[in-house]
Amino acid sequence: MPFLSARLLNRPAHLGVLLSFSPLANHPYHQKAFMASATGNKDTAIFASGCFWGTEHLFRQHYGRGKGLLDAKVGYTGGSVNNPTYKQVCTGTTQHAESVKLEFDPSLVSYSELVEFFYRTHDASHHNHQGPDRGTQYRSAIFYLNEDQRGVAEKVTKEVEEKHYKPKGKNIATVIEKFERWWDAEDYHQNYLHNNPGGYECPTHRLHCHGWIKTRDSLARSPIAGGDRNPVDCMRPWAHLLSAVSTAKYSVHPTMEQERTEYTGMRFAVTSSFVSISIQMFP
Repeated sequence: MPFLSARLLNRPAHLGVLLSFSPLANHPYHQKAFMASATGNKDTAIFASGCFWGTEHLFRQHYGRGKGLLDAKVGYTGGSVNNPTYKQVCTGTTQHAESVKLEFDPSLVSYSELVEFFYRTHDASHHNHQGPDRGTQYRSAIFYLNEDQRGVAEKVTKEVEEKHYKPKGKNIATVIEKFERWWDAEDYHQNYLHNNPGGYECPTHRLHCHGWIKTRDSLARSPIAGGDRNPVDCMRPWAHLLSAVSTAKYSVHPTMEQERTEYTGMRFAVTSSFVSISIQMFP
């Protein structure tokens, strides 16, 4: 699952480059375990942002291991069919959205922070689709459980839209709707990308940068290293590449792995003891 990807266009020889970074599946940081709330506090948040495999995985990566996430489940909500199956939801006729239900400790992470993070991990300007995935089941949505959550969701949505979407001539298409009923998805969907490293993830599921990490010391404070999330949560792809190469042994090898992606071409992987970096070139 790519942690961060960047497409660099208009390069010499008319080549583009796709850089993808992902923690190795066997690295201790990647094998997250939920921790019980120290205060006994627990709240619930429900989001939909396209294929639920990637939505769940991003929240698990960034808020597991004592950072506020107590549990995560993928499932279906927002529709009219009781106890739907994945096959039914995929028809787009049930009105259910592929969603993630998060149980979190509000003393460690606020609902407003989760909403803001939700917006940072997908393209909320798209209506009923993310990347190549099309249909109402892939809509961007926040399902509020009470009026307090509704107010927070509307406030954060407005702030994010004004700061990060309108300057680009875009509007947020996310629907903020009242939560009615939840249905767990089938077992094989739960924690899918952890159990199936390298499995399909929507290309729009990535951490959109609001700041830059400029030094190698900053790597220790980034989410990928399991450190403090502040002051910034992501870094320039080339800085990430240089940091990984300079701090660990690595190897470069071609791969024929077929992935469901909008990009095609020659793909190479730089694998270190901590992070896997894919470099893909395409016309």
